Amino acid sequence: MARQPIFDRKQNVIAYELLFRHPFENSYDGSDPAKATSRVILDNLMLMDLDLLLGGKLAFINATRESLIENHMTLLPKEKTVVEIVEDIEPDDEVISACKRLKDAGYKLAIDDFCDQENLQPFLKLADIIKVDFLQIEEEKTKKIIEKYSDGKIKFLAEKLETQDIYRKARSYGYHYFQGYYFSRPAILTGRRIAGSRARYLDLLRGLSKQNFDIDKIELILKHDISLSYRLLRYINSAFFGLRQKISSVRHALIMLGEIELKKWISVVALASLIEDKPSELFVQSLIRAKFCELIASFSNLSEYSDKAFLMGMFSLLDAMLNQPLPKLLLDLPIDEEIRNALMGQSNSLGKLLGCCMAYERGDWQEFEIISKELEFDFSVASDLYLNSVEWGQDSLVAIA
Repeated sequence: MARQPIFDRKQNVIAYELLFRHPFENSYDGSDPAKATSRVILDNLMLMDLDLLLGGKLAFINATRESLIENHMTLLPKEKTVVEIVEDIEPDDEVISACKRLKDAGYKLAIDDFCDQENLQPFLKLADIIKVDFLQIEEEKTKKIIEKYSDGKIKFLAEKLETQDIYRKARSYGYHYFQGYYFSRPAILTGRRIAGSRARYLDLLRGLSKQNFDIDKIELILKHDISLSYRLLRYINSAFFGLRQKISSVRHALIMLGEIELKKWISVVALASLIEDKPSELFVQSLIRAKFCELIASFSNLSEYSDKAFLMGMFSLLDAMLNQPLPKLLLDLPIDEEIRNALMGQSNSLGKLLGCCMAYERGDWQEFEIISKELEFDFSVASDLYLNSVEWGQDSLVAIA
Protein backbone atom coordinates (compact mmCIF):
# COMPACT_ATOMS: atom_id res chain seq x y z
CA MET A 1 0.00 0.00 0.00
CA ALA A 2 1.26 3.47 -0.93
CA ARG A 3 -0.28 6.90 -1.37
CA GLN A 4 -0.04 9.64 -3.99
CA PRO A 5 -1.04 13.22 -3.12
CA ILE A 6 -3.74 15.18 -4.92
CA PHE A 7 -3.44 18.98 -4.80
CA ASP A 8 -5.87 21.85 -5.20
CA ARG A 9 -5.10 25.06 -7.09
CA LYS A 10 -3.36 26.53 -4.01
CA GLN A 11 -0.98 23.56 -3.85
CA ASN A 12 -2.65 22.22 -0.72
CA VAL A 13 -3.09 18.45 -0.43
CA ILE A 14 -6.82 17.66 -0.40
CA ALA A 15 -6.61 13.87 -0.85
CA TYR A 16 -4.42 10.84 -1.44
CA GLU A 17 -4.99 8.12 -3.98
CA LEU A 18 -4.28 4.84 -2.24
CA LEU A 19 -2.35 2.26 -4.26
CA PHE A 20 -2.58 -1.32 -3.11
CA ARG A 21 -0.67 -4.54 -3.48
CA HIS A 22 -2.43 -7.80 -2.62
CA PRO A 23 -0.88 -8.95 0.67
CA PHE A 24 -1.02 -12.67 -0.09
CA GLU A 25 0.41 -12.69 -3.60
CA ASN A 26 3.91 -11.99 -4.90
CA SER A 27 2.34 -9.55 -7.30
CA TYR A 28 -1.09 -8.56 -8.49
CA ASP A 29 -1.53 -9.82 -12.06
CA GLY A 30 -4.99 -8.37 -12.69
CA SER A 31 -6.65 -11.77 -13.02
CA ASP A 32 -9.14 -11.16 -10.22
CA PRO A 33 -9.32 -7.41 -9.49
CA ALA A 34 -12.61 -7.68 -7.59
CA LYS A 35 -11.14 -10.11 -5.09
CA ALA A 36 -8.00 -8.00 -4.66
CA THR A 37 -9.96 -4.77 -4.17
CA SER A 38 -12.33 -6.34 -1.64
CA ARG A 39 -9.42 -7.81 0.27
CA VAL A 40 -7.67 -4.46 0.34
CA ILE A 41 -10.73 -2.67 1.71
CA LEU A 42 -11.11 -5.16 4.51
CA ASP A 43 -7.40 -5.02 5.31
CA ASN A 44 -7.53 -1.25 5.64
CA LEU A 45 -10.59 -1.31 7.84
CA MET A 46 -9.31 -3.96 10.22
CA LEU A 47 -5.53 -3.60 10.13
CA MET A 48 -4.64 -0.02 9.22
CA ASP A 49 -5.17 3.39 10.72
CA LEU A 50 -6.75 5.38 7.90
CA ASP A 51 -6.65 8.60 9.94
CA LEU A 52 -2.90 8.23 10.26
CA LEU A 53 -2.42 7.30 6.61
CA LEU A 54 -4.61 10.12 5.27
CA GLY A 55 -3.82 12.85 7.80
CA GLY A 56 -7.43 14.02 7.72
CA LYS A 57 -7.55 14.10 3.90
CA LEU A 58 -9.84 12.21 1.50
CA ALA A 59 -8.96 8.81 0.06
CA PHE A 60 -9.37 8.10 -3.67
CA ILE A 61 -9.86 4.33 -4.08
CA ASN A 62 -10.38 2.40 -7.31
CA ALA A 63 -13.54 0.32 -7.52
CA THR A 64 -14.30 -2.64 -9.76
CA ARG A 65 -17.61 -3.77 -11.18
CA GLU A 66 -17.90 -6.51 -8.57
CA SER A 67 -16.97 -4.28 -5.63
CA LEU A 68 -19.64 -1.80 -6.75
CA ILE A 69 -22.41 -4.32 -7.24
CA GLU A 70 -21.60 -6.18 -4.03
CA ASN A 71 -21.55 -2.90 -2.07
CA HIS A 72 -17.99 -3.50 -0.86
CA MET A 73 -17.17 0.20 -1.12
CA THR A 74 -19.68 1.00 1.61
CA LEU A 75 -17.29 -0.62 4.09
CA LEU A 76 -15.27 2.60 3.82
CA PRO A 77 -16.32 5.81 5.60
CA LYS A 78 -18.27 8.00 3.19
CA GLU A 79 -16.89 11.25 4.60
CA LYS A 80 -13.34 10.17 3.75
CA THR A 81 -13.82 8.27 0.49
CA VAL A 82 -13.93 9.14 -3.19
CA VAL A 83 -14.85 6.06 -5.23
CA GLU A 84 -12.98 5.90 -8.53
CA ILE A 85 -14.80 4.23 -11.43
CA VAL A 86 -12.04 2.74 -13.57
CA GLU A 87 -12.26 3.03 -17.34
CA ASP A 88 -12.95 -0.64 -18.10
CA ILE A 89 -16.23 -0.74 -16.16
CA GLU A 90 -19.23 -0.70 -18.48
CA PRO A 91 -22.14 1.46 -17.23
CA ASP A 92 -24.82 -1.25 -17.45
CA ASP A 93 -27.99 -1.14 -15.34
CA GLU A 94 -26.47 -2.98 -12.38
CA VAL A 95 -23.43 -0.72 -12.23
CA ILE A 96 -25.43 2.49 -12.60
CA SER A 97 -27.80 1.34 -9.84
CA ALA A 98 -24.82 0.62 -7.59
CA CYS A 99 -23.38 4.06 -8.29
CA LYS A 100 -26.71 5.69 -7.48
CA ARG A 101 -26.78 3.82 -4.17
CA LEU A 102 -23.35 5.17 -3.33
CA LYS A 103 -24.38 8.69 -4.27
CA ASP A 104 -27.54 8.43 -2.18
CA ALA A 105 -25.42 7.21 0.74
CA GLY A 106 -23.22 10.32 0.51
CA TYR A 107 -20.16 9.01 -1.37
CA LYS A 108 -18.35 11.06 -4.01
CA LEU A 109 -17.70 9.42 -7.40
CA ALA A 110 -14.79 10.05 -9.76
CA ILE A 111 -14.43 8.79 -13.35
CA ASP A 112 -10.87 7.58 -13.83
CA ASP A 113 -8.87 7.97 -17.09
CA PHE A 114 -11.64 9.83 -18.89
CA CYS A 115 -10.86 10.44 -22.58
CA ASP A 116 -14.34 11.50 -23.71
CA GLN A 117 -15.28 7.86 -24.32
CA GLU A 118 -18.81 7.49 -25.63
CA ASN A 119 -19.52 4.41 -23.50
CA LEU A 120 -18.76 6.29 -20.27
CA GLN A 121 -21.29 9.06 -20.87
CA PRO A 122 -23.91 7.56 -18.48
CA PHE A 123 -21.46 8.03 -15.59
CA LEU A 124 -21.27 11.78 -16.16
CA LYS A 125 -24.67 12.38 -14.59
CA LEU A 126 -23.40 10.84 -11.36
CA ALA A 127 -19.78 12.00 -11.34
CA ASP A 128 -18.44 14.56 -8.90
CA ILE A 129 -14.93 14.47 -10.37
CA ILE A 130 -13.52 13.66 -13.83
CA LYS A 131 -9.90 12.50 -13.89
CA VAL A 132 -8.00 13.18 -17.14
CA ASP A 133 -4.73 11.37 -17.84
CA PHE A 134 -2.30 13.90 -19.35
CA LEU A 135 0.10 11.17 -20.45
CA GLN A 136 -2.54 9.17 -22.27
CA ILE A 137 -4.19 11.77 -24.48
CA GLU A 138 -2.94 14.68 -26.56
CA GLU A 139 -2.71 18.14 -24.99
CA GLU A 140 -5.41 19.79 -27.09
CA LYS A 141 -7.94 17.17 -26.03
CA THR A 142 -7.22 17.73 -22.34
CA LYS A 143 -8.29 21.32 -22.88
CA LYS A 144 -11.39 20.45 -24.94
CA ILE A 145 -12.68 17.98 -22.31
CA ILE A 146 -12.92 20.65 -19.65
CA GLU A 147 -14.53 23.08 -22.11
CA LYS A 148 -17.08 20.48 -23.20
CA TYR A 149 -18.16 19.11 -19.82
CA SER A 150 -17.70 22.02 -17.42
CA ASP A 151 -21.09 22.72 -15.84
CA GLY A 152 -20.13 24.39 -12.58
CA LYS A 153 -20.73 21.22 -10.57
CA ILE A 154 -18.23 18.67 -11.88
CA LYS A 155 -14.62 19.14 -10.78
CA PHE A 156 -11.74 18.20 -13.08
CA LEU A 157 -8.58 16.45 -11.93
CA ALA A 158 -5.46 16.43 -14.10
CA GLU A 159 -3.41 13.31 -13.40
CA LYS A 160 -0.04 11.93 -14.55
CA LEU A 161 1.47 15.41 -14.46
CA GLU A 162 5.20 14.78 -14.71
CA THR A 163 6.62 18.30 -15.10
CA GLN A 164 6.01 21.80 -13.76
CA ASP A 165 5.29 22.97 -17.32
CA ILE A 166 2.46 20.45 -17.79
CA TYR A 167 1.07 21.37 -14.35
CA ARG A 168 0.98 25.06 -15.29
CA LYS A 169 -0.85 24.26 -18.54
CA ALA A 170 -3.44 22.14 -16.72
CA ARG A 171 -3.97 24.95 -14.26
CA SER A 172 -4.42 27.48 -17.07
CA TYR A 173 -7.05 25.24 -18.68
CA GLY A 174 -9.15 25.46 -15.52
CA TYR A 175 -8.48 22.12 -13.83
CA HIS A 176 -9.34 22.08 -10.14
CA TYR A 177 -7.12 19.28 -8.84
CA PHE A 178 -3.68 17.95 -9.78
CA GLN A 179 -1.92 14.62 -9.35
CA GLY A 180 1.51 13.47 -10.44
CA TYR A 181 5.20 13.85 -9.67
CA TYR A 182 5.45 17.40 -11.00
CA PHE A 183 5.62 18.78 -7.45
CA SER A 184 8.83 16.83 -6.74
CA ARG A 185 10.52 18.07 -9.92
CA PRO A 186 12.76 21.16 -9.81
CA ALA A 187 11.82 24.29 -11.73
CA ILE A 188 15.40 25.12 -12.73
CA LEU A 189 16.16 28.85 -12.75
CA THR A 190 19.43 29.66 -14.53
CA GLY A 191 21.80 31.74 -12.44
CA ARG A 192 19.66 31.42 -9.31
CA ARG A 193 21.67 31.79 -6.10
CA ILE A 194 20.88 30.65 -2.58
CA ALA A 195 19.71 33.60 -0.47
CA GLY A 196 22.02 34.53 2.40
CA SER A 197 19.44 33.66 5.06
CA ARG A 198 19.12 30.18 3.59
CA ALA A 199 22.85 29.68 3.11
CA ARG A 200 23.14 29.20 6.88
CA TYR A 201 21.09 26.05 6.61
CA LEU A 202 23.32 24.77 3.85
CA ASP A 203 26.23 25.32 6.26
CA LEU A 204 24.46 23.00 8.69
CA LEU A 205 24.04 20.38 5.98
CA ARG A 206 27.72 20.68 5.13
CA GLY A 207 28.54 20.15 8.78
CA LEU A 208 26.64 16.92 9.08
CA SER A 209 28.03 15.64 5.77
CA LYS A 210 31.63 15.75 6.90
CA GLN A 211 33.29 12.57 8.07
CA ASN A 212 34.72 14.34 11.13
CA PHE A 213 31.49 15.57 12.70
CA ASP A 214 32.27 18.78 14.62
CA ILE A 215 29.70 19.15 17.39
CA ASP A 216 31.36 22.36 18.63
CA LYS A 217 30.84 24.03 15.25
CA ILE A 218 27.23 22.85 15.15
CA GLU A 219 26.69 24.31 18.63
CA LEU A 220 28.17 27.64 17.51
CA ILE A 221 25.86 27.83 14.47
CA LEU A 222 22.82 27.01 16.60
CA LYS A 223 23.69 29.56 19.29
CA HIS A 224 23.82 32.29 16.66
CA ASP A 225 20.36 31.41 15.41
CA ILE A 226 17.62 31.82 18.02
CA SER A 227 15.05 30.12 15.79
CA LEU A 228 17.19 27.01 15.35
CA SER A 229 18.05 26.85 19.05
CA TYR A 230 14.37 27.13 19.93
CA ARG A 231 13.48 24.39 17.45
CA LEU A 232 16.13 22.08 18.87
CA LEU A 233 14.95 22.52 22.47
CA ARG A 234 11.30 22.22 21.46
CA TYR A 235 12.11 19.04 19.54
CA ILE A 236 14.02 17.24 22.28
CA ASN A 237 11.50 18.29 24.96
CA SER A 238 8.52 17.14 22.88
CA ALA A 239 6.47 14.00 23.50
CA PHE A 240 8.45 12.54 20.60
CA PHE A 241 11.23 11.70 23.09
CA GLY A 242 9.25 11.45 26.31
CA LEU A 243 12.09 12.69 28.52
CA ARG A 244 11.30 13.10 32.22
CA GLN A 245 13.70 16.02 32.66
CA LYS A 246 13.49 19.21 30.62
CA ILE A 247 16.54 20.05 28.51
CA SER A 248 17.38 23.75 28.79
CA SER A 249 20.71 24.23 27.00
CA VAL A 250 21.80 23.73 23.40
CA ARG A 251 24.89 21.77 24.48
CA HIS A 252 22.85 19.44 26.68
CA ALA A 253 20.40 18.86 23.83
CA LEU A 254 23.20 18.01 21.41
CA ILE A 255 24.71 15.52 23.85
CA MET A 256 21.34 13.94 24.62
CA LEU A 257 20.54 13.44 20.96
CA GLY A 258 23.88 11.88 20.06
CA GLU A 259 25.56 12.10 16.67
CA ILE A 260 23.17 9.84 14.71
CA GLU A 261 19.92 11.45 15.90
CA LEU A 262 21.47 14.91 15.72
CA LYS A 263 22.36 14.38 12.07
CA LYS A 264 18.75 13.42 11.40
CA TRP A 265 17.43 16.48 13.20
CA ILE A 266 19.79 18.81 11.35
CA SER A 267 18.82 17.39 7.97
CA VAL A 268 15.12 17.68 8.80
CA VAL A 269 15.24 21.24 10.17
CA ALA A 270 17.69 22.57 7.60
CA LEU A 271 15.69 21.24 4.66
CA ALA A 272 12.42 22.47 6.19
CA SER A 273 13.95 25.95 6.36
CA LEU A 274 15.22 25.79 2.78
CA ILE A 275 11.84 25.21 1.15
CA GLU A 276 10.51 28.32 -0.50
CA ASP A 277 7.30 28.66 -2.53
CA LYS A 278 6.89 24.89 -2.58
CA PRO A 279 3.98 22.72 -1.42
CA SER A 280 4.53 21.44 2.13
CA GLU A 281 3.87 17.94 0.81
CA LEU A 282 7.30 18.03 -0.81
CA PHE A 283 8.92 18.22 2.62
CA VAL A 284 6.55 15.60 4.03
CA GLN A 285 7.51 13.27 1.19
CA SER A 286 11.20 13.77 1.92
CA LEU A 287 10.62 12.90 5.59
CA ILE A 288 8.67 9.76 4.75
CA ARG A 289 11.17 8.71 2.09
CA ALA A 290 14.12 9.21 4.47
CA LYS A 291 12.56 7.06 7.18
CA PHE A 292 11.34 4.44 4.70
CA CYS A 293 14.83 4.13 3.20
CA GLU A 294 16.26 3.74 6.70
CA LEU A 295 13.75 1.05 7.64
CA ILE A 296 14.15 -0.90 4.40
CA ALA A 297 17.91 -0.87 4.95
CA SER A 298 17.47 -2.10 8.54
CA PHE A 299 15.36 -5.07 7.35
CA SER A 300 17.59 -5.98 4.40
CA ASN A 301 21.18 -6.98 3.73
CA LEU A 302 22.10 -3.28 3.97
CA SER A 303 21.48 -2.87 7.70
CA GLU A 304 24.88 -1.24 8.18
CA TYR A 305 23.78 1.49 5.71
CA SER A 306 20.67 2.57 7.64
CA ASP A 307 22.11 5.95 8.73
CA LYS A 308 23.32 6.73 5.23
CA ALA A 309 19.97 5.58 3.84
CA PHE A 310 18.16 8.17 5.93
CA LEU A 311 20.33 11.06 4.71
CA MET A 312 20.08 9.81 1.13
CA GLY A 313 16.30 9.86 1.34
CA MET A 314 16.28 13.40 2.77
CA PHE A 315 18.66 14.71 0.10
CA SER A 316 16.88 12.97 -2.79
CA LEU A 317 14.45 15.89 -3.23
CA LEU A 318 16.94 18.67 -2.60
CA ASP A 319 16.85 19.81 -6.24
CA ALA A 320 13.08 20.28 -6.13
CA MET A 321 13.32 22.19 -2.85
CA LEU A 322 15.96 24.63 -4.09
CA ASN A 323 15.13 24.68 -7.83
CA GLN A 324 18.73 23.91 -8.72
CA PRO A 325 20.28 20.94 -10.52
CA LEU A 326 21.09 18.15 -8.08
CA PRO A 327 24.66 17.64 -9.43
CA LYS A 328 25.44 21.31 -8.69
CA LEU A 329 24.01 21.09 -5.18
CA LEU A 330 25.89 17.89 -4.39
CA LEU A 331 29.16 19.47 -5.47
CA ASP A 332 28.59 22.10 -2.80
CA LEU A 333 28.01 19.51 -0.07
CA PRO A 334 30.85 17.32 1.23
CA ILE A 335 28.44 14.41 1.20
CA ASP A 336 29.40 10.76 1.56
CA GLU A 337 30.51 9.45 -1.82
CA GLU A 338 28.20 6.44 -1.75
CA ILE A 339 25.22 8.71 -1.06
CA ARG A 340 26.31 11.11 -3.79
CA ASN A 341 26.68 8.32 -6.36
CA ALA A 342 23.28 6.88 -5.46
CA LEU A 343 21.59 10.28 -5.83
CA MET A 344 23.31 10.71 -9.19
CA GLY A 345 21.68 7.52 -10.43
CA GLN A 346 24.42 4.95 -9.97
CA SER A 347 23.21 1.44 -9.20
CA ASN A 348 25.34 0.90 -6.12
CA SER A 349 23.88 -0.59 -2.94
CA LEU A 350 22.32 2.69 -1.81
CA GLY A 351 21.14 3.39 -5.35
CA LYS A 352 19.23 0.11 -5.39
CA LEU A 353 17.77 0.97 -2.00
CA LEU A 354 16.55 4.35 -3.26
CA GLY A 355 15.13 2.69 -6.37
CA CYS A 356 13.28 0.21 -4.17
CA CYS A 357 11.75 3.00 -2.10
CA MET A 358 10.71 5.06 -5.12
CA ALA A 359 9.18 2.03 -6.86
CA TYR A 360 7.02 1.50 -3.78
CA GLU A 361 5.99 5.16 -3.70
CA ARG A 362 4.68 5.07 -7.27
CA GLY A 363 3.01 1.67 -6.84
CA ASP A 364 5.32 -0.14 -9.24
CA TRP A 365 5.00 -3.42 -7.37
CA GLN A 366 6.86 -5.54 -9.93
CA GLU A 367 9.95 -3.33 -9.81
CA PHE A 368 9.69 -3.07 -6.04
CA GLU A 369 9.67 -6.85 -5.60
CA ILE A 370 12.57 -7.36 -8.02
CA ILE A 371 14.80 -4.95 -6.10
CA SER A 372 13.54 -6.27 -2.74
CA LYS A 373 14.79 -9.73 -3.64
CA GLU A 374 18.20 -8.32 -4.57
CA LEU A 375 18.35 -6.60 -1.17
CA GLU A 376 17.06 -9.72 0.62
CA PHE A 377 14.24 -7.57 1.95
CA ASP A 378 11.03 -9.27 3.08
CA PHE A 379 8.54 -7.15 1.16
CA SER A 380 5.62 -8.60 3.15
CA VAL A 381 6.50 -6.12 5.94
CA ALA A 382 6.74 -3.14 3.56
CA SER A 383 3.24 -1.87 4.24
CA ASP A 384 3.81 -1.72 8.00
CA LEU A 385 7.17 -0.02 7.52
CA TYR A 386 5.64 2.52 5.15
CA LEU A 387 2.87 3.30 7.63
CA ASN A 388 5.49 3.69 10.37
CA SER A 389 7.35 6.09 8.09
CA VAL A 390 4.22 8.15 7.48
CA GLU A 391 3.60 8.36 11.23
CA TRP A 392 7.21 9.31 11.92
CA GLY A 393 7.13 11.97 9.22
CA GLN A 394 3.97 13.56 10.57
CA ASP A 395 5.21 13.46 14.18
CA SER A 396 8.54 14.99 13.14
CA LEU A 397 6.76 17.79 11.30
CA VAL A 398 4.86 18.68 14.47
CA ALA A 399 7.95 18.36 16.68
CA ILE A 400 10.04 20.84 14.66
CA ALA A 401 7.24 23.34 13.99
